[in-house]
Amino acid sequence: MTARIFISAILALALSTAASAQARKEKVIIYNFSIAYEKSIFVDERRKPSEDQFSHFSYIIPHTIAQDLNTAGRIQAVKLDGEMPLKDIGSDAFYDDMKRIGDRHGTQYIIGGRATVRGRKLSLELALVNTRTRDFIGIFKDSFETGAELRTTISDISKTIEQKLGVYQKEAREGGKGRGGRDRGEQRDRGRQQPLGPSPFLKAYRALSGLSFGVKTGRFFIKGPFSKVYEDSTYYTPYISYGILNWFGLTAEADYLAAENGNIIVLQPSALQMWGITLNADFSYMFFEHFGVRLSAGFGASTGKITMTTSDNPLIGLRPEKKSTDPYLNLAASFNLQFKPVEVQVGGGYKSAFFRGKSLSLITIFFGIGFHL
Repeated sequence: MTARIFISAILALALSTAASAQARKEKVIIYNFSIAYEKSIFVDERRKPSEDQFSHFSYIIPHTIAQDLNTAGRIQAVKLDGEMPLKDIGSDAFYDDMKRIGDRHGTQYIIGGRATVRGRKLSLELALVNTRTRDFIGIFKDSFETGAELRTTISDISKTIEQKLGVYQKEAREGGKGRGGRDRGEQRDRGRQQPLGPSPFLKAYRALSGLSFGVKTGRFFIKGPFSKVYEDSTYYTPYISYGILNWFGLTAEADYLAAENGNIIVLQPSALQMWGITLNADFSYMFFEHFGVRLSAGFGASTGKITMTTSDNPLIGLRPEKKSTDPYLNLAASFNLQFKPVEVQVGGGYKSAFFRGKSLSLITIFFGIGFHL
């Protein structure tokens, strides 16, 4: 009887130990991230983070990482307030502080980091500190602040943390294949809520991230034979652009301009209207993140119309209205300011339409404002 009780106690102890070992998870604590801003001659970097639109990422990013780790169920993540002191990272004093914090929370792993803001781009730098070995692993990711892109980046960071802590390797050693070829690790995870995957709109967002659209307006100065008939005036150009490379893109433009005789003395008063469409190749160079130059060259077609302003026709053979569709040339150079999503252009150019065999040449100056996705 005594032997039976003794054996039963040993079995109960062994089973309880195995069960607790199976339920044990690696524990990490995560601090808020500090926010840094890239230096710029256009932006006052002395602004306090609380006054900037990106300061909320200090809490949101680590909070979401902790949620991902806890949802996956392989790691127990605890979110702490405050920021990890990164100034003296790697020093003995730093590891002594991390050891005290880890002992207080019952873990040897502590995560902290920084998010550097460059326009709408975030550069994430994380330190996964091991308080026992007194070293750390760096994790680096870049993302745009837009939800779809940032959510996927955070998911990648969570998986990287699991990999660095050896969770996947540990499951592979403990899981193996069960009867019927079914993975026991997969069976353990059945019914467990899985972390969110990449946004279904991510591919569309990345495809459209180089798209911008807006409108330009300016003044044109007529050169050549038409300058003796029509006065200079204003034109308007809606446009849509797509950046293929950092330095190269394509722009479709639609010009509209109208001119009248004004104070110019002519035999027959008339008015000129012209619509032109061009596809342009853009070549850009950025001196700084927000400031650069752009050269554009394009070709297309124009439709011009000259209308007599009276019903009288004193010239033999002259009709009340003339229309012509002709080749159309566009050249431009501009200075560009980009504070995404807003972009501003200031520049000048040359346009030419071969209206009825005579060149309608225009020198232009313009101002443009657009929206960049």
